[in-house]
Amino acid sequence: ELAFQGSTDGIWDWNLSRGIVYYSPGWAEMIGYKSDEIAPIPASWFNRIHPADLRRFSATIDTHINSKGDNFQCEYRLRERSGEYKWMMSRGRCIRDKSGQALRLIGVQTDITELKSIQEELTHSAFHDTLTGLANRALFMEHLKQAFVRYKRNPAQKFSVLFMDIDRFKKINDTYGHGFGDLLLKDLS
Repeated sequence: ELAFQGSTDGIWDWNLSRGIVYYSPGWAEMIGYKSDEIAPIPASWFNRIHPADLRRFSATIDTHINSKGDNFQCEYRLRERSGEYKWMMSRGRCIRDKSGQALRLIGVQTDITELKSIQEELTHSAFHDTLTGLANRALFMEHLKQAFVRYKRNPAQKFSVLFMDIDRFKKINDTYGHGFGDLLLKDLS
């Protein structure tokens, strides 16, 4: 109980035969509730999972129960009281009887919303120009490669590439300064 109270993670314990889930106060607080506001049933959890993530989450749980693996881990979005979604990671394991029958699932849920946001920013930065926000050379080359693959599979899916250049842009920078040149690039983009 002390570990449950001291953890910033949400701890859960699902009794599979009874269909009852214990959600720690931290689990409920992660999504803006008090623990007595969350019914101790799986639906309290599953009904809050983003529809695009629910099938994958359910399959991860089912595979773990049926495969008799040691641990499972899954990332998904969970709806909080406000209606917004937070990214969560659940990690857990099955407790089994001597015959291998799954009795309980026990695990922790961690709010990874900030981590996901940082990952998205890094991914965006890796493939977009910081000044204009347009796709950079790496992303352009990836899209071009995909277009060629699609065209090889189906020659009716033609594509074209438009190349634009600003004549005498160096002169604009030299005359009006790089700040003005940056503004011009932003406006044109």
